[in-house]
Amino acid sequence: MNSRAIIFLFLVLISENVFSQSDTVEFIPIFDSVVIVDDRYQELLDLEIESELLDEELKEKEEMISLLQNKHKVIEDSLRGCLNQKNEENLEIDSSNDILVTGKYYALIIAVQNYEHISDLNFPIRDGLNLKEVLDDNYIFESIQLLENPKREDIMMKLDGLDDLVKDDDNLLIFFAGHGGKWDRPQMKDGYWCPADAQHEKNRTLLNNSEIMNSIKLINARNTLLISDACWAGAMRQRSLNPSKSAVKQKQYNTKSRFFMSSGANTTVPDESVFIKYLLKELKNNKKDHLSANDLFYLIKDPTLYNTPRTDGLIVTPEFNAIHNVGHEGGEFFFIKKSK
Repeated sequence: MNSRAIIFLFLVLISENVFSQSDTVEFIPIFDSVVIVDDRYQELLDLEIESELLDEELKEKEEMISLLQNKHKVIEDSLRGCLNQKNEENLEIDSSNDILVTGKYYALIIAVQNYEHISDLNFPIRDGLNLKEVLDDNYIFESIQLLENPKREDIMMKLDGLDDLVKDDDNLLIFFAGHGGKWDRPQMKDGYWCPADAQHEKNRTLLNNSEIMNSIKLINARNTLLISDACWAGAMRQRSLNPSKSAVKQKQYNTKSRFFMSSGANTTVPDESVFIKYLLKELKNNKKDHLSANDLFYLIKDPTLYNTPRTDGLIVTPEFNAIHNVGHEGGEFFFIKKSK
């Protein structure tokens, strides 16, 4: 019974003169007690409503937690799938690192610093000897030939000899250090190397890029890497490089490649080469069993670029490209580390 009903009943009884004065006095504590009980009932009712609200909120939180758990499981499964795929790829790459089946490796190092008709240089022979030593000590090469101050005919004869020596599963590294140039005639856009008997723009004494490319085309190597540490070396470039995307080294090796690496593009370069300094450093310090020409170049590119002084106000930029129209098929040249 609520307070309104009690009050209504009380008023009815008074109107009927049911209570005496003493009765009224005795009723007051009873009425107070009823009021107190009713207040406690309201408190309990409020608590019950609050409890129901909390239950609803808790239920919403539980549903949210369940949704988050389901989402976490989906992400976890997705990541697990990615990791499994990555592990499989790594296993494939690792398996290719165990044994790389290759042919023989040959190197021809050409160093010209003493010239008959043009100014001498000071460091190409030293650089050539240092490169020969690093290759001998650290990498598998069947033969490393060093030509010191060769004339044009000497170089052409040696290139012709490589045509007979290098077989179709073999690999060839050619390095040139010396003067280089570019024809200053509208009808002749070719670049050239300067042998020891070179004369300024005398064609019969120069080794044009087109002749070098023809020699590379005739040498039926699996992979060829041509490195030029000379002025205007970029004149050899005819297209930009599209690096191989294959993750398997054996597949990269088996596919023919013809690469050209240079100390600078269409600029002169200093006599004391910064390029050869970093080339020798990375070849010497390399810990990989199979170092690709791509990886080698990107190790030396920035140090060479940022430490080579400008020439004629121009920045000397090293380059690495596939050589056009000489048999490049997208493969890779590898330096194979000797077992210690």
